[in-house]
Amino acid sequence: MKGVLIVLGTGIAAWVILAFPAALISEEGLGVTIPALLACLAPNLLAVMVSELVKTKSEKLRTGVIVLSFVFRPFMALGLGFCFYVLMPVLHGRELSLLLWGAVFYLIILGAESYVVSRQVAGSTAGR
Repeated sequence: MKGVLIVLGTGIAAWVILAFPAALISEEGLGVTIPALLACLAPNLLAVMVSELVKTKSEKLRTGVIVLSFVFRPFMALGLGFCFYVLMPVLHGRELSLLLWGAVFYLIILGAESYVVSRQVAGSTAGR
């Protein structure tokens, strides 16, 4: 649960520090930054939750989950971003902003998620 809070807190902190001030001074507004954050936060939170579920399982299973989440996360983020774009008319005409904010949030949240998962893997193999 601690890992989920770290990733969630990192995403929210990145939004407060970077996107909220930028949204206030630009035309993009919160309608672009919030969907970009949510599209990037969801797959990384899912990856952390799954890695927490398998942290006591075999090394092969943990490795498989890490590899699958590595492949799955970017596609899920892109898919969610596309769904937000289709469902939210405010995003029409702001494709580049959505993509750029998504890239910024994805990299920041990926760093936090990688930290959490590496700590979990190190902790699960420390007793061996």
